[in-house]
Parts: sequence; C-alpha cells; structure tokens
Amino acid sequence: MARQKDENREKAKQLFLDSDGLMKNTEIAEALGIDSAKVRKWKCVDKWNDALENKPKKRGGQKGNKNAKGHGAPVRNKNAETHGAYSKVYFDELSEDEKA
Repeated sequence: MARQKDENREKAKQLFLDSDGLMKNTEIAEALGIDSAKVRKWKCVDKWNDALENKPKKRGGQKGNKNAKGHGAPVRNKNAETHGAYSKVYFDELSEDEKA
C-alpha cells in the first residue's frame, strides 16, 4: 500500500503559488519547519512551475491607462498608412481639379 502524502506538501505548493513563484525554497521550508531539500524535491516532482504558468492571467492594459479613451481613431483615418498604394479614394475628398 502506498504511503500517504505529507500534509506539508500541499501547504508548500500553495505558499509557492500564492507568492507567484517569488518565494524561495528556503523561505517555504522555514515557514513550515521542514528541510529545504524536501521542498526542492516536491517542487521538481510535482512540477510547481507548470502549475504557475497555467494560472489564469489578468487581461487588459495597465491600471489607469487612457490610450483607448474615445474608442479609437476617427472614420477614414489615415494615420497608419506609409504610402498611398492601398488607400481608398473617396469622391467627396477629391478637390475640384482632381474630380475633373
């Protein structure tokens, strides 16, 4: 029959995930009162870094970012064009000489 997992194993993993991977193995070991070699082994065997990468990330820009205020560029904006090869020509934008 298999041996039961140490109860500190899940606590150690949770400490690591709550700190977003910033907590060192020695700090986790000191917090739980165990050897740092055990924490190192658990981290490798249980693949804590993979669990950290699968953690959902927050979406959106930085807090207080005002870049999208006003909901984008105005209609018929030509800011992104570097040359006129692919630009649309609108009849109402042509001058009198160009219309003729």
